[in-house]
Amino acid sequence: MDLLLPPAAEAELINHEIAEQADEHMAEAVEWAGELKRIDPNLDLVWVGDAADDPELEPGRWHIRKRIPGTVDAYIPLVGKGGSYRPPGAWMLEWLTANDLWNPNVHRDKEEAKRKLGQARERARKLRAEQRQDHMAEAVRAARRIRDDRGMNERSDLKLPASIAADRREEKRKEGIKAK
Repeated sequence: MDLLLPPAAEAELINHEIAEQADEHMAEAVEWAGELKRIDPNLDLVWVGDAADDPELEPGRWHIRKRIPGTVDAYIPLVGKGGSYRPPGAWMLEWLTANDLWNPNVHRDKEEAKRKLGQARERARKLRAEQRQDHMAEAVRAARRIRDDRGMNERSDLKLPASIAADRREEKRKEGIKAK
């Protein structure tokens, strides 16, 4: 059986738990800020509160701040794939390394990805062209096959030898006489 607490005591307990979690996150953030400074002395990890109104900042999120002498600092919000919040962690270092365009390996990988994307687009374009040609050829074959208003029920492109065609004409003529 749970102990019932007055609302003020319950709120105090919740606030205490939130404060403990915030202290843990802050301690972790200080460690990751040190790692960022090792990569670049101008990098820092900052918390942007809920009252932030700058369009470049996402309120209630951690951001990587890049100090740029002589201009406004750049802020990169810590968000994962799909825009979900991600707390500071080792993934930041991997992300920074993967986006370091001064690194020749990263530059080569990005160029390779662009090349592969271009090749995939070219293959898709050729496939669409080939499918379009196949569709047109099929339409032409269908148009040649149907020479009158019989529709798709009969083929009219089959040519019979003259003797068989004459025999069939004769049979149809006899049937026509019998029907009268």
